[in-house]
Amino acid sequence: MEKLDVIVIEDNKNMKESILQLLNGAELKTEAVSNYEDFKNLLKSNCAGVYLFDCHFPIIPDGNAEFNVKIAIEKVRKAHQNPKIILYSSTNGLKLYADIFKVDYMSKDEKALELLNKIKSLLKEP
Repeated sequence: MEKLDVIVIEDNKNMKESILQLLNGAELKTEAVSNYEDFKNLLKSNCAGVYLFDCHFPIIPDGNAEFNVKIAIEKVRKAHQNPKIILYSSTNGLKLYADIFKVDYMSKDEKALELLNKIKSLLKEP
């Protein structure tokens, strides 16, 4: 199984490209997908130090974006012990879900450097 630094689920193409540029520019080994089906396939042969999830994404390619983050969190927790997960959303009310799911939360309104620093700090944790 290949160990990546970060696995991202983000269905917005421009946001996904920006995140990949940020993380790859920081020399973090990163893979990004835009739907749950691709995420499940990625997990078959990969794990990550940090999982960065948008809260709304489709189950299948070209499907409708819906609140599917709960199933992604459950999938990671079944596959890997104590995963480090960040919910990354532009909807401020979704911080409540991060508290419920006991994961970290960052707003897409925060600066890219803050996101990068958060990911790096989680990667340093045991």
